[in-house]
Amino acid sequence: MRSHWLPVLVVMGFIVCSIRLPDGALGVEAALEDDTYYISVDPSDPEQGKLDVHGEIDPGQLGLGQTVSVSLSVEVHELKGSQPTGRMWHAEVFYDDDAVGGSSKLFKRNDGPEPFTVRFDPSVYNPDIDEGIPVPPGLSEDVEGRMVVTASYTGTGVPSGETTVTAVIYPELYHLINLTTPTSPVSLEAGDRLIYSLSVKNAGNMEENVNIDIPLMDYLDEKGFETSLDTYRYTDLRPGDTFNSTLIIKAPLEIEEDEELELVISAYTDADDPETLEPASTSEITIDLTLRRSRIEIPETPTDTDTDSDNENPYNPTPGPGNDIPAEGMSNPILLIIGVSVLAFILLLLAFFIFRRGGGDGGDDDHSSLVRI
Repeated sequence: MRSHWLPVLVVMGFIVCSIRLPDGALGVEAALEDDTYYISVDPSDPEQGKLDVHGEIDPGQLGLGQTVSVSLSVEVHELKGSQPTGRMWHAEVFYDDDAVGGSSKLFKRNDGPEPFTVRFDPSVYNPDIDEGIPVPPGLSEDVEGRMVVTASYTGTGVPSGETTVTAVIYPELYHLINLTTPTSPVSLEAGDRLIYSLSVKNAGNMEENVNIDIPLMDYLDEKGFETSLDTYRYTDLRPGDTFNSTLIIKAPLEIEEDEELELVISAYTDADDPETLEPASTSEITIDLTLRRSRIEIPETPTDTDTDSDNENPYNPTPGPGNDIPAEGMSNPILLIIGVSVLAFILLLLAFFIFRRGGGDGGDDDHSSLVRI
């Protein structure tokens, strides 16, 4: 009985194998771990523009003597508001088990799925040979990248073809506030007025509310200064928006003492970092501010009569005998007196000669001579 069925079983097995072999691969398939990814576009982030997308290639079921070579390629097209921008993002695709990062692999019978990686990394971009551009920093939230990974295959005993898998890459939302103003050290004296123009920019990719804080203003107000800031808060700043504010500091007519201060100006978002509960973005500027005394003291001159052994008050502020007064202090009045005296003497001599010359002609002629002079 067993010998009767044995030829039948052998024939049926041969038929099954004959059916499977011509079919070759049941279908090369490509798959990704997800269909949506996010990439950092924050210029201040060291990981900006970097992302690894993982997937795998399944060569299908191969029969005896069948092989299939699968080559990978990737394209990422940029869209803004669902419309193509004409730009492409640079990315590289390679099999994970290839030491040189190759994008082609030969599969044989009984080979299982092989993982691959699509890598975005600005540091490996070569503009001379690579297509596209690295993922740009500062992309707004309405921009996305449409990624298409293509697996092209050909082999022995199997038909050639290709299969694709797609995913969407969105820019991560990030907060970034930039505050700018001149930062040179400043010296402030009595009556001086400082005017600072503050520029606040939303350099992130989402709408922000921003606040300005200057703690030193309260301290200066207590010391008699006049301080003002025309805008303490900006609302609904869109990405790229810039607004200006003016800070004015006016010193009083008298500053009692020299003082070194730090004028700290901060701009920060309403939105908080969920991990630290601190403002999601803060921009801070510190300016060295020096206050100068306004009272001017005249140096006092020591006198010969002050012989106090303790030398507690060796100066006499009142000019008098024994004070060392510079000569230049009296030269100008003496010269003025001498000059006036000489001029008066000359006028008297001139008048004398005039009267003497016309003395015998009578009173009326003398008077006419004076008028003519």
